[in-house]
Amino acid sequence: MDTYQYPLVSCIMPTNTTRRDFIPFAIHYFQKQRYPNAELIVLDDGAGAIENLIPIADNIRYYKTNKKLSTGAKRNLACEQAQGEYILNWDDDDWYAPDWITQQVYVLQQSGADICGLKDFYFYRPSEYAAWKYRYYNSKRDWVAGATMAYKRSHWQRYPYKDMQVGEDNDFAWNSKGKVFAHSYIDGFVSILHGNNTSPKNTKSWQKQDVATIEQILKDDIHCYKSMQTD
Repeated sequence: MDTYQYPLVSCIMPTNTTRRDFIPFAIHYFQKQRYPNAELIVLDDGAGAIENLIPIADNIRYYKTNKKLSTGAKRNLACEQAQGEYILNWDDDDWYAPDWITQQVYVLQQSGADICGLKDFYFYRPSEYAAWKYRYYNSKRDWVAGATMAYKRSHWQRYPYKDMQVGEDNDFAWNSKGKVFAHSYIDGFVSILHGNNTSPKNTKSWQKQDVATIEQILKDDIHCYKSMQTD
């Protein structure tokens, strides 16, 4: 394998026991990735262990901390364990396409950006069988959604996440003085809405979408969410 063409990518997944229903799917999406040189760092700060959900694999590493941490602190702790040239946020409750890592690495390499991701993306709430599209309209501030962020590890080392429960990703995009590039691979990611989302969601300004759009993107994976109790 040409490690120059495929530099190591570290996907970081902070999680805990409240996400037990979602964790197997998040790991499954990682294992389906076509990119040949990636690792998954799972960081668990929950009251109960989830180690039994983590498969034994050379490229998946599980870390448990007994101290409850903010989202920003968890991201930093996971990044400290990362060995890759690039780091991808891998949210434990969202959907990622099989070529997501490949596309993210390509964008970082071609754009010269420090951070890349999506500013426009889909939301899906299985419990209501409803979908929306979010669009970011502020042209004065470059931004990408935290769950879609990919960035150079060297950039994170210069500007680690702040110790914040909510908004640490926005701060990272806006205040880290890095070049931010929003790409258009909107079919590569779907944010899943449920009762335990970390940050509050306001659907009033979102564009309602036909769920058929989400079904076409997720394909067979849509059945995972149809059978889940998400609220």
